[in-house]
Amino acid sequence: MKNFRIYPETAVALVYLAFGALWIMFSDRLVASLVSNPATLTQTQTYKGWLFVSASALLIFGLLRKSLKKERLAQEALLQKQKQIEQGERHYRLLFENNPLPMWIYDSETMRFLSVNDTAIATYGYSREEFLSMTLLDIRPLEEHAKLLRNLQQSHEVIQSSGPWLHRKKNGQVIAVEIFSHAIEYAGRSARLVLANDVTNRIEAESQLRLLKTAVEAAGNAIVITNRKGKIEWVNQSFSNLTGYASHEAIGKSPGRLVKSGVQDAAFYKKFWATLLAGQTWHGELVNRRKDGTLYHEEWKYSALHCYQTGRYRAQANCARHAKTCGPPGAHQRGRAKNFGRAGITNFAGTHSQPHP
Repeated sequence: MKNFRIYPETAVALVYLAFGALWIMFSDRLVASLVSNPATLTQTQTYKGWLFVSASALLIFGLLRKSLKKERLAQEALLQKQKQIEQGERHYRLLFENNPLPMWIYDSETMRFLSVNDTAIATYGYSREEFLSMTLLDIRPLEEHAKLLRNLQQSHEVIQSSGPWLHRKKNGQVIAVEIFSHAIEYAGRSARLVLANDVTNRIEAESQLRLLKTAVEAAGNAIVITNRKGKIEWVNQSFSNLTGYASHEAIGKSPGRLVKSGVQDAAFYKKFWATLLAGQTWHGELVNRRKDGTLYHEEWKYSALHCYQTGRYRAQANCARHAKTCGPPGAHQRGRAKNFGRAGITNFAGTHSQPHP
């Protein structure tokens, strides 16, 4: 019953049928009760016929006009919806074709490429015609084929993200990518829309950073990394062994305040900072204090260290390679361009550390 529908032509016929039946049933009785003269009755019957025709015409006209108006409004709404769909498709095509990241659509059953954007063509080196004759396996190294097939068989979510995966360009270069995809219907086929993000440089940088961290952590000399304000952000284990302060106790503190012994006077520190603020390297010995209160001698070598934010990983690796000559960020913090990031590394020569008598 929910799907029961009366079409406009059916409604017009039913209304006309009801009107005709009521006219036949009551019009003759009404005329007979009002007119008794036979001559007048015949003339009245003629008028009644014309009245029926006129009333019927007006009724049908009203019903058809209402029905046609609804149909016209429905057609206008359909046209408007079609325009919105076409506009949405144009917007989608614009976002797809002009996306700065490689994108493609592939058939979920055959894995064949159905469409690719210009960035995918430029990145992978294949022409559009070549792409459309290939499958997902054709841009994967052979060793990843089985992994890809398992992933396609096991993953059925509408929205997926996975990776990193290895992709092979036409020139043979292998890159690492993260994949983001969404299930869609394309040209009547079950398909997936894919965006590929090249993370090769990020993975290499992360690998270098892990290597750097391992090297700095294992260094025999104590190393401290401070922020722009001279507050400690990281220390290695040698620093903890030398000073007695665990990393969580040192982080957020100033190296000078943390291990300051009081042996050096204010004039010493004034000359020390004046040297750094002048952009020069300071090299000398200090007497500092461990957590347990014992004093020790250490050799310091400070200099200003500037790391570009745009080359963060390389700059940090450079800092590690120059650990013996890098100092805290006190120097050159004023008057420098804002696009410079600063990291300070202090090297304490633990081999020179001796308890104070």
